[in-house]
Amino acid sequence: MFLSKLLKLIKRSKFILGRPKKNNLIVFDCETSLAIKFLIKNKDYTLLKIRSDKIDKIYINFGVFFKIFIKFFHHSLKINYLSAIISQIEPKKIVTQYDNSLEFYQLNKIFKHSNIKFIAIQGGIRTIHNMGHLKKNFYIDQYCGFSNYEKIFLEKNNFKTNNFLPLGSISSAAALDYFYNNKINLKKEYNVCLISELITNLRNDDDKKYFEMLKELCLLVKKLKEKKKFSLIICGAGNKDSQISKTEINFYEKIFGSNNFKIDQSNRNQFPSYKNIYKSNLIVGVHSTLMREALGLKKKILIYNYLSKTEYLFMFNDFFVVNQRSAEKFNQKFESIFQLTDEEYFSKIEDPNYYMADPYKTKKIFLERLT
Repeated sequence: MFLSKLLKLIKRSKFILGRPKKNNLIVFDCETSLAIKFLIKNKDYTLLKIRSDKIDKIYINFGVFFKIFIKFFHHSLKINYLSAIISQIEPKKIVTQYDNSLEFYQLNKIFKHSNIKFIAIQGGIRTIHNMGHLKKNFYIDQYCGFSNYEKIFLEKNNFKTNNFLPLGSISSAAALDYFYNNKINLKKEYNVCLISELITNLRNDDDKKYFEMLKELCLLVKKLKEKKKFSLIICGAGNKDSQISKTEINFYEKIFGSNNFKIDQSNRNQFPSYKNIYKSNLIVGVHSTLMREALGLKKKILIYNYLSKTEYLFMFNDFFVVNQRSAEKFNQKFESIFQLTDEEYFSKIEDPNYYMADPYKTKKIFLERLT
């Protein structure tokens, strides 16, 4: 497996004799950095590709060979190469939204006595299931979480961070910036927005249970839609014509019927899910990070999640969560929340910032951290 990946990497990459250009700022990982790149589009930075199927340049120089040689038995070939490249770029800051990347924390430990500051920006809902692999190597100069909930989560599970900041959702901040700069119309258009959380690969029994729960939610929404005649938009997870989007279409056709539903599978670079959340009165879903982000954007949400012993637990036990497998309870909760004004809804939440820090302040705070 390793040899096969290495050969593909060598075949695909351009070899550059010399050192990479120096830069004060590195963005770590190209796959998870859409929001970061959008918010720093006017800054000079180096994008460090770290996934074997995305790396397309390999620098060859004495420093790289020397680093790999002297640390050959201390770290992996990849970590030694990346640390050599980072040393030659000489950044002041390295930032990532891939906050559960083991390699990012390993590199932070390697450079902990340097002048380089590593900043991890939370990219999604974190549980012990998708953070547990970091425990032995969790070392970070600054962790920027969605809210103080993550601070409690990290401390409770013995993840030690030198400096925690409740930053909010950087993706929400980027979306807001995009809408403002492109004068996007955010006028209310839908009564309900359903977040598509379709799993395309059912790996275990928990995945199967989650899939059935999502299916139940969609059927409940369908019946309410037929009864109340409200407008519905489904936030798709995949770009149009992708395999994920085709799977989504097939799934929702079986639920709602062909040509009897509207799903948005627009280009992810245009932040379509955030646009539809903004244009809707009520957001309904199971577990998606978008549900917490919707709360941060001051939108009413309704969670249907009764799998309390799985990683799919929404984590919060508030009035907007239906945590029992009951069509009756869901319908009752839907009816009560549907009729509430935004002001009435949020008056029921003791501290909305506990779920998500204010995204309208996120961009300013984030950019200050990079200076």
